[in-house]
Order: sequence, then structure tokens, then C-alpha cells
Amino acid sequence: MDQKKNPAKQDNKMRQIKVDKLILNLCTGESGDKLTKAAKVLEDLSDQKPVESKAKYSIRSFGIKRNEKIAVHVTIRGDKAEELLKRGLKVKEYELRKKNFSNNGKFRAHIFFLLLLSANALCDTPFFVFPLAILFIYYILSGNFGFGIDEHIDLGIKYDTSTGIFGMDFTICLKRPGGRVQTRRA
Repeated sequence: MDQKKNPAKQDNKMRQIKVDKLILNLCTGESGDKLTKAAKVLEDLSDQKPVESKAKYSIRSFGIKRNEKIAVHVTIRGDKAEELLKRGLKVKEYELRKKNFSNNGKFRAHIFFLLLLSANALCDTPFFVFPLAILFIYYILSGNFGFGIDEHIDLGIKYDTSTGIFGMDFTICLKRPGGRVQTRRA
């Protein structure tokens, strides 16, 4: 909405929203061989060594003990993050729900049509650097959003019978240039 009121804001490159980081979380709910296989899936996907996460509480009905390693996650930045985000959104068919977006971001932009531009798109309002189609989201974008996929093989990884199939969560943090200036100490 701000973009329609003042066309000078469209040309300001400090107002462009970019992907800061992508966090891939894969929770197996148990340690051991299954967790090792999940770590291998994330390593193949991101070309980085994933970090193991421990359970905060014991949950007897799930068979989880406190401080037991139950999940792996990896943080990806830069072009690799944008490329994996494209693949993840393709699996979700470029549709996200209102509840996928957080309310506690560092910036707010009233966006009624979230345009994901491709290199050949003829659009004058670049909100994002990463390409693709159009998401119609009637919501106030606030800095972070996330979604989950059911099968990692939808991202383009070949199925391996010894590994199995894992679902994973995508968490995306967005930022504007100069966001570090806002949060640094004086």
C-alpha cells in the first residue's frame, strides 16, 4: 500500500526485502540410526554439516527423555538459501496460509500481493530478490515465515531405500539492508 502512495519509495534499494537466512529443521523424535539418516539428508541438501538438537523435556508418552538428541537443523544463507526456498515453495505450489507468517518481525510492510519476481518479469515493484510466481497473501508481512513439507524427495533428492523419507520445516527470516544498524550497540 505504501508503494502506491509514494512512487519514489519504489526506487529506494534500502527498502527491498531480502532473504536473511533459511533454517531447515528435521525432527525424528528419537536418537540413533534414524537421526543419523536425517542428518545425512540435510547434509546432502545443504552441503553443510547439520547441528543436533536435544529435547528440553521428558515426554513419557512419546518415549523422549530430557537431553536426548531428537532433531537436526541447519542454517543456510545467501544464494543457496534462495534456491532451496524456491524448491520448497514449488512443493507447496506457491500458496501459504495466514498462520504461516509471524507477528513479531523487525519491519512491517502492507503487502496485498506478494510478488516473487522472475528475471523476465515486467514488474516495477521488486519486493524480493528471489524469483518465481505470485503469491496472493492478504496479510501484513512481518519479518519471518515458515512452512513444512511432508517428503524430502519432493525437493529433488533421489529416494534411497536405506534412508527412507523425512519431512522437514522451513523457517525463513527476511530483512532489509541496514537492519544491523538498527540493532547494534551505540
